[in-house]
Amino acid sequence: MLCSLAVLLLYVSPFLSADEPELRLLCGRVTDDAGKPLAGALVEWGDFDAHQEDRESVRTGNDGSFRLETRKYGPDFRLGVSAEGWGPRWAHGVIPAPIDRPEPRHFELLKPVEVYGQVLDDDGKPIANVVVIARSESRGFYSSFSMPTPSYLFPGPAHEATTDQNGNFTIRNLPSEKASGFIAPRPGPNPATPRDYYKFDLSVRSSETTRMPCGTAVPGEYAAIQISRDDVTDSKRSGVLKARVFNAETGQPIEQFRIVRRHVPVMEPIINVDGKFELMSLTVGRDYQVFVYADGFAPFVMREPASEDASAKYFPCPLKKSPSIQGMIVDSNDNPISGVEIVAGVARESSQDRFHWGDFDRYVDGNMGWEFVQRVTTAENGKFLLCVGDLPYSLAVKAHGKSQEFFRPTDLPKPDSEGLVKISLVDECCLRVMVKKNGKPEPNAGLYLSRKDSWDLDFGEIKANEEGRCEIGGLQPGTYLVSVYHRSGRTGTSQLSRWVTLAASETIDVEMEKPDGQFSLSGKADPFVMISLRAKGEQLYSNVGAVTDVDGNYRIDGLTAGTYKLSTHGSPGAGGYLHRDRGMEIKISGDTIHDVKDVFPFR
Repeated sequence: MLCSLAVLLLYVSPFLSADEPELRLLCGRVTDDAGKPLAGALVEWGDFDAHQEDRESVRTGNDGSFRLETRKYGPDFRLGVSAEGWGPRWAHGVIPAPIDRPEPRHFELLKPVEVYGQVLDDDGKPIANVVVIARSESRGFYSSFSMPTPSYLFPGPAHEATTDQNGNFTIRNLPSEKASGFIAPRPGPNPATPRDYYKFDLSVRSSETTRMPCGTAVPGEYAAIQISRDDVTDSKRSGVLKARVFNAETGQPIEQFRIVRRHVPVMEPIINVDGKFELMSLTVGRDYQVFVYADGFAPFVMREPASEDASAKYFPCPLKKSPSIQGMIVDSNDNPISGVEIVAGVARESSQDRFHWGDFDRYVDGNMGWEFVQRVTTAENGKFLLCVGDLPYSLAVKAHGKSQEFFRPTDLPKPDSEGLVKISLVDECCLRVMVKKNGKPEPNAGLYLSRKDSWDLDFGEIKANEEGRCEIGGLQPGTYLVSVYHRSGRTGTSQLSRWVTLAASETIDVEMEKPDGQFSLSGKADPFVMISLRAKGEQLYSNVGAVTDVDGNYRIDGLTAGTYKLSTHGSPGAGGYLHRDRGMEIKISGDTIHDVKDVFPFR
């Protein structure tokens, strides 16, 4: 049975979630810097990081006017204009107008600028036949209230150039105004000093890969991009890396060991009487990081470049003696469990208190903030072996039909008298969730799951199927917060949340649809702003809320009487800022109307 309701519940009203968005209008006029209409200019509309083929578009008429009807809009959409011989422009924060109340926009295009430079390898030699791409400049920093502005493409045809035999390139038809930031409806005069205003991020693409960003460029100034030739050329991967693993004390070879390449989730067992191994088909000259594990020894990491010489020397891998973790996974009756998946590793300080169950398979060296990652599976007798040395290892354990377990270094069970670390798994608890909206299943609904008092364990976003259903297993007994998520651009908030308490081995059916409270909160704010409510005294992750529609309307139903903290925030999108306010207290004693004025007045 569901536990008593401990948080607010949200029901998104039909006017905020119609099956088909309202048809709205973008219209206006495009001229040159002398006010002359520009016929045939390309007008594009779409999410700020969408590629050209994913944008809606229309051409201007002979009088420079355009009209684009659309059902697509959101917090990170932008309107772009480009024309041959003129600098392209984006306008951010654009909201399409109602069809019967058009809001014409005037775009005045300026003369374009160009950037030029040369692509060089590490030895200063030119690299030919690679594509250099110009994007907007990325500015800013990561913090609790901001993130760097993304580096995105400009409107119109691709702004790129291919290097010649001397590695030279020139990219033309770039915007002659600030490359990032918000653009006024009518621009001011060109700045006197381009360096103070213009800057572009440059990336390099070849048939094999794209490197981004590789440098910056200012109009009128030579830009040198220095990259590794192997990163952008079609050279054959003929490199080899050889190593010899031996006992650091005796010098004797270690015949059995396992190796793992950084970013590769495979532990390769090696048996060689001389303790030798070779890695083939590598990029010559590139440094590779290889981790070596052997029973009774501390882990060892080797960082060496691949050689083009098949007769290259063997790099030494001296391993120091150190006890290994001898472990065993058992059930509640002390019976061994085979086939249990285990990920173990050393978490960086910034990651040591969190584990992302939704990213279990992504935990490898260099990913998810872990190093010295070992991935093992228990044998028929339930046993496993980890070579840890004196490193502070964390462990994540996942078995079919059993509860998932995560151990920090201080939480690991102590070895018994035989030196065996025994981990007992109980039968799993399960949640079977059904998500509905207006009485009908909501296909592909996004769900989040949090465990009370264990917010550091992240279960990730869970998707419902086409019938609005999903099953979440591997849970331990305890109290969980199940939330249906509503996204706005790159952020989101809970639409509907419910506390559920699971007893040992219990499976519960949860229907996420209607709230239980009798009051509502509604009002107006800016379009696509997230309104979040949290009852006074409730925990941080217990908030629910709504996203305002294209006209700024919002409504939250299912509230009970009390005092709440109301907060607003918006997607960082192209601006880079999270736009989160500090919140305000609001009392609910009946149906309440509360307008949130000028949340983001710069839109």
